[in-house]
Parts: sequence; structure tokens; C-alpha cells
Amino acid sequence: MSDGGYGGDDSRLDPRRLWAGAVVSAVIAALVAVAGILIARSAFGVPLLAPTAAGAWGSVNTGAYALAAAILTLIAAGILQLLSVVVPRPTWYFGWLVGVATLIGTLAPLTLDVGFNSRVATASMDLVMGVVVSVLITTTARNARTFRRSGRR
Repeated sequence: MSDGGYGGDDSRLDPRRLWAGAVVSAVIAALVAVAGILIARSAFGVPLLAPTAAGAWGSVNTGAYALAAAILTLIAAGILQLLSVVVPRPTWYFGWLVGVATLIGTLAPLTLDVGFNSRVATASMDLVMGVVVSVLITTTARNARTFRRSGRR
């Protein structure tokens, strides 16, 4: 039985297509991070990741957050590629890994000693980023599969 079209016995994950899609997904994740920060700071006036005095674009934290989103997206692609080689249901395990990592990333800001709005906004942003990375990489992997030709006619 096949697992979501890859990792099964009738298809394989094409690494070139996976990584090409992963690079584009990393750029998208970084842009979503910047957009989320701009929305939080400009539209809602919430000092997400930087003090309000830093303005809508904030400090170096904006770039660092966007870069982290891109790097984590690439790491997720690597994890999914590894899982597709070593475990029987790679998307199932990948979903669990990303889900738990997203949960941790969402809860961590709630423990910080900053304003309530900043904690909630950062937690919300982390939740959105987890969903974005999960969807982008899972979809990329699904579309990066190639089918093996069978000997049957």
C-alpha cells in the first residue's frame, strides 16, 4: 500500500523536485513570516518580536525570524526525505513531528515575561508558521513523486 503517493512500492520521491520545491517553500515561509510580523505590528500595534519603538519593520529580529522560517522549512524537507527512505508511513510520522514541534513553538512564547498581546501574537505567528511549513512541504513531497514503471502491460 502506498503512503500518500510516495514511500510506497509504486512511486519514489524525486530528490531534485523535492529540493527545488523546498527552496521555493522556504522563500514563501520567509515571506509569510515577514507579512505576519507586518500585520501584527502595523495593523494591530502589537510589538511582535521587537519593541513598538522599532516600527513596523522592527529590528534585526524580523530578518532573523524570516531566516529561521526558511531554514526550518528546509530542515523539514530533509526530515521528510529521510523519513521517506527509512519508515513505512513517512507522511504520518512527518505530521506528528511537525505537529508536536508546532505545539512546542506555539506554547513557548506564552511562557515569556512580556506583555500578554506580544505573547499571544508570537504564539499565533508560530502556529501559522507551523501549519504553513507542514502544508508546503507535504504538498511539495506529494508532487515530487515519480511513478515506477511496472513490467505489466
